[in-house]
Amino acid sequence: MNILMTESSPNWGGQEQRLVREAAWLQEQGCRVVVACRPKSALAARLQADGLPYRPMEFRLTDAPALFRLARETSADVIHTRSSADTTCALWARLRGIPVVRSRHMTIPDRLNGQQKWLYRHGNVRIVAASHHIRDGLVNQARVDADAIDVIGEGVDLGEFSRTIDGSALRREWGVDASAPLFGVIGMIRGEKGQRHFVNAAVELLRSVPRARFVIVGDGTGSYADNLRAKVRKNFPGPRAPLFLAGFRRDIPQVTAALDVLVVPSTQEAQTLVIPQAFAMAKPVVATKVGGIPEIVQNGRTGVLVEPNDGHTLAEGMKLMLEEPGFARELAGAGHEFAHRELPFAKKMTQLLTTYGRVLAS
Repeated sequence: MNILMTESSPNWGGQEQRLVREAAWLQEQGCRVVVACRPKSALAARLQADGLPYRPMEFRLTDAPALFRLARETSADVIHTRSSADTTCALWARLRGIPVVRSRHMTIPDRLNGQQKWLYRHGNVRIVAASHHIRDGLVNQARVDADAIDVIGEGVDLGEFSRTIDGSALRREWGVDASAPLFGVIGMIRGEKGQRHFVNAAVELLRSVPRARFVIVGDGTGSYADNLRAKVRKNFPGPRAPLFLAGFRRDIPQVTAALDVLVVPSTQEAQTLVIPQAFAMAKPVVATKVGGIPEIVQNGRTGVLVEPNDGHTLAEGMKLMLEEPGFARELAGAGHEFAHRELPFAKKMTQLLTTYGRVLAS
């Protein structure tokens, strides 16, 4: 099968990361995959580093014929789009008989304009939603036919994220004692990721557990990121502070291995990759009850769910992991079993191939 994947976003996040993982897996299975993306985007740099074929494109409306020509040149059976601009450009090719599949990884806003609704309904043959929460938003807000949506959640590479990985070297790099409980947040520093509530929870938890340590892994730009860094400096000054910013890292398996508990304090979340990764490594999870998170975190069974936008509630959930270590181990074990049963990346990719097959059959 020949697949042309497109992504018009210049940023790097879970959506772009999933595209790279999908493209690499499909190539390993013998498919021919070419990615069209913005020439100066973070995605282009990553594709180049990983040796995956890509073509630069700005995705202006005038680029629609060029995208069609690229699809013809690569003999694309399917065009798989990710964002509005590239989906709009793919309309030219769709009208000329090349089927378009669109992925949606983010929560659907409560209000969509007419153009957005039309594009979701008519710009593609099928939509791949990363969670049932997204699927419901597409049906209710965009009036997309539910039968045209396939839900394919996040999957994890069980070889890359194994419970046998040792995180002790990273803890030494960070100056975290082996006996200190380490809580961590992993993700881009953006408002909806809720790192500010993690900082508030750390301030509260340290009053009763002064040996606890906290790390925020990820980077970001803009006012939220600037304000978060200022908040950390104010509450945790000095080079050996109990909460610290680790910046962007690519060694996420080692990061996850170094943690005792993964914390996901998001205020909005369609579905996050870091939870399946923590499950695969048998790490207990404390997460907020938002978006698609409850679809993979069963409260009291595979993790602890708390209300969003509440540092106190988050601190209570984190404290529970220390006060009830047996319970924390039970959660970690159940999450590990769930990851191996339901979340292997190869299983998710088999579902994606089924989606492609439905499109071609129709």
